[in-house]
Amino acid sequence: MGKPDAGRKPVAWDAVVLTCSSKEWTQALQQELDIYYAKGYLGKDLIHLVVEDPKSNVGSGGATLNALLTVVEYMSARRGFTTINADVLLGARILIMHTGRSYTYEACSRPFVTLPAVRDAPEYDGLVFNFDLIFSIITKKIAVFSKPGIWVCSTDIVVSVPDNLDLETAFGLCDVCVVSIPMPPKMLKDHGVYKLDAK
Repeated sequence: MGKPDAGRKPVAWDAVVLTCSSKEWTQALQQELDIYYAKGYLGKDLIHLVVEDPKSNVGSGGATLNALLTVVEYMSARRGFTTINADVLLGARILIMHTGRSYTYEACSRPFVTLPAVRDAPEYDGLVFNFDLIFSIITKKIAVFSKPGIWVCSTDIVVSVPDNLDLETAFGLCDVCVVSIPMPPKMLKDHGVYKLDAK
């Protein structure tokens, strides 16, 4: 599942954060992340958190800001600051993943829906979840082209990315970049959309 771009190492994240709109799911999701961290799937010495939304219906923007504030608090404390210090973001790589809404037949929320897949690396064991696929695609295929910064993504759908995807030029030309996929209008009504210009 997802080999890194030729000659590029997978991204070493400073923090991986799941947002959660439901208090009931927060502890279960944190336990899943703790297992991933303990097995070494996320990397070493990184902050791994599940952050509950501050209130219902804050949307992905509000959830992102809340998660970012929380992770900066953790990073500041790790570096010995007694208050939040934005300097901890310099050179940092932070991945924020939104769990979105809960659905009836999900055992452990959208990121941990089991996929009918197997891992291509023998050091991994267990089932493959949506989280694995998204984490692998961003860590090994997309973010390898980018500078340090904050990545925000959804866990609502399963996305496949071609092996020959070339984002190096795009990431080199901008400070903020959006990677999106075309979808039918009925799927877009509850999600963020982007209006594209001639470029």
